[in-house]
Amino acid sequence: MIQIPIFYNLNKLGLTGAVKELKKLSNQTKAFGLTSTLSIGAATAALTAYTKKAVTAAIADQKAQAGLTQTLKNLGQAYATDEVTRYIDALQRATGTSEDLLRPAFERLVRATGDITEAQKLLNLTLDLSAATGKTVSQTSFTLTRAYNGQLTSLKKLGINLSEVEIKSKDFMAVQSKLETMFSGTAAVAASTYAGQLNILKVSADEAADVIGIALIESISSLSGQN
Repeated sequence: MIQIPIFYNLNKLGLTGAVKELKKLSNQTKAFGLTSTLSIGAATAALTAYTKKAVTAAIADQKAQAGLTQTLKNLGQAYATDEVTRYIDALQRATGTSEDLLRPAFERLVRATGDITEAQKLLNLTLDLSAATGKTVSQTSFTLTRAYNGQLTSLKKLGINLSEVEIKSKDFMAVQSKLETMFSGTAAVAASTYAGQLNILKVSADEAADVIGIALIESISSLSGQN
């Protein structure tokens, strides 16, 4: 049973049942002339808003996961779906960067490289570069994708200066190695700061909301099937 703050247990009653119980309690307190510091009506509204948000987040998360799963399948690497899911989850918990940002970035990189391992390396580099330059994860992953495809000059958008020899060589592997040496560990340092720790806490809270949302969807679906 998942425990939610403010006297609410997620069980077979689902959201509708919980709201009904809160309204019933509100009517009972009014009948006896009782009041409380926390309005039952306000609690009901807060509960409804929270659960709607949790369900919306869960639906969006599952949709994004399904999209990545299909991409891996199209690349002939469906076997790696579970591994990639665990990798992204571990990465978001370590860096405080939401999977909502990591998943599309990884999908973009794996499409470009066609290789799970290389996409993981580039996503790690993406986070280091993002932390160092202040560019978003999306912007950085897009730039690295272009660089991987031979447009090394695109790295200048991240404030990275390359020599003319490096640019003309179009040797992305050499440039990648140079960038990994220059920026390695930047994301980890950012995650260790106060702001980084708050981001990690937010990721944990968002993950909890996803779990609650999924449970609500399953609960409502189960009740619908019984009626």
